[in-house]
Amino acid sequence: MDIPDNRPTVSELIEFHELLIKGQLEESLPLLDADTIRKIRNAVNDHEGMSLLIRAFEEHPTLLHEMRTSGIITGSSRKDLKSPPPTAPKPRHAQSQANPTIIQLSSKEEVACNIESLHEQFTALVTKIRTYFSKLVSSEKLEADEVAVHAEEYLRQDLKLSEINMRTIFTAIRPHYDFFNFGLIKSLVHHFITSSDDIHTKLTQYIDSVDKFSESSQLKHIRSTIKEKLSSLPAAASPTTSDQTKPVVIKLNDRWEEMTISKLKTVLKHYFGVTSDLFNHISFDYGSFVITLIIPTSLSQSLIDAINNKTNSMSRLGILEVAVDNKVIPIRREDDNFDVSLHESVKAGDSFEVSMLLQLGADPNSKDERGKSAVEIAKQGGHTQIKKILLTGGGEETGEVKWSSGQ
Repeated sequence: MDIPDNRPTVSELIEFHELLIKGQLEESLPLLDADTIRKIRNAVNDHEGMSLLIRAFEEHPTLLHEMRTSGIITGSSRKDLKSPPPTAPKPRHAQSQANPTIIQLSSKEEVACNIESLHEQFTALVTKIRTYFSKLVSSEKLEADEVAVHAEEYLRQDLKLSEINMRTIFTAIRPHYDFFNFGLIKSLVHHFITSSDDIHTKLTQYIDSVDKFSESSQLKHIRSTIKEKLSSLPAAASPTTSDQTKPVVIKLNDRWEEMTISKLKTVLKHYFGVTSDLFNHISFDYGSFVITLIIPTSLSQSLIDAINNKTNSMSRLGILEVAVDNKVIPIRREDDNFDVSLHESVKAGDSFEVSMLLQLGADPNSKDERGKSAVEIAKQGGHTQIKKILLTGGGEETGEVKWSSGQ
C-alpha cells in the first residue's frame, strides 16, 4: 500500500526527536507550544518521547510539510515504500528523490578525508582551549584545583594527580576524550569559559561538523579508515587502557556495518543514558563486526549491571556480545533473524526497538509462526503508536488504514 506523504517516516521521526532533544528547533516550531516541547524533552524514555512526537504531528497536520520544505529535517533514510522488501534486506538507507535536502551517505574516500579533517580541527580546538585555561590560571582568574575537581566529578573518579596544574590535569584527562566523543571538553568549556568568548563559537561549529559526519558516515567505512590509520601508527599511538580506563568490546551483527555512526550512538544512549557520553576511542576488529570503546574505570560495574538488565532488548537489535574489562556477557542467541526480533519487539510494545529494527532491514510484512504480520500483532496488542511506525516503515494491513489516535 502507498503511505501518504503527510506521515513522517521512521528516520524523520528519529531525526526530529534528536534535534528537539538537542535544543536546535525552538525557533522553527511556531506550531508547537512550549509545554509540548517540554514534555517531549522530559519524557522518561525514547519510547514515550516518540509517542508524544507522533501525537504532535497528528495534532498539527502542516508541521511535517513545513519541516520538510524548510530543510530542517532531511529524512536521511527515507525509502520508497512502494517497493517490496528484499528477501535478505539491508539497512534502509535508500534515498527519496522527492526531497533535495536529503543527507547523502559518504563514500569511503569521503569518510577518510572527513576523519582526517576532524582530527586536525579537534587538535587545534583543544590546543586553543588548553592555552585559554592556562592563561586563566596564570592571571589568577581561575584555580587549577577547580578544574581538577570538575573533571573528577564529571568522570566520577579521582584523577590521581601528583601535582595540580593545567598540564597535569589535561594529561590526566587525555584518555577520556577523543575527536568524536568529547563530552568532558564541552563540560569544561561551558562551565569555566564565558559564553561570549570565541571558543564557544568554534566548539559549536566543531560539534556541527561531527554531527554531519555522524549522520552521513556508515560504520563499515569508518572501520576501514580507522584500521588503515592505526596500522600506519606505532603501537604507542593506539588507544590503551590503564587503571583509569577500561575497554568495552561490543560484538554486533554484520548488518550493523551498513548503519551510520549516529544510529550506533542513538542505541548506546538508549541503553546507557548519559554514561554513553563518556565512551571514546572507537576502534574496530575484523572477522566479525566488533567495536571497542574506552570508559572510565569507575563506570565498569554500573555498565555491567545495565547490560545484564537489558540483554533481551539488546539481543533483538543484533548485539551479540559485550565485554566490559574483559568480562564477557553473551547477549545474542544463535538465531540472527531480525524479522523474528521485530515480532518480539512489537509484542513487547517497544517502539524504539521497532524503529531501529526497521532501519536494520527487518521486514514489517513478514509473518510470525501464527501467520500474523507485525502490523497485525501491533493492532491486536493495542500498540497504536507502534502500528503507525510500522505503516510508515512499509507495513501493510488489509482494509482502510486511518492514522489516528484510536484503533
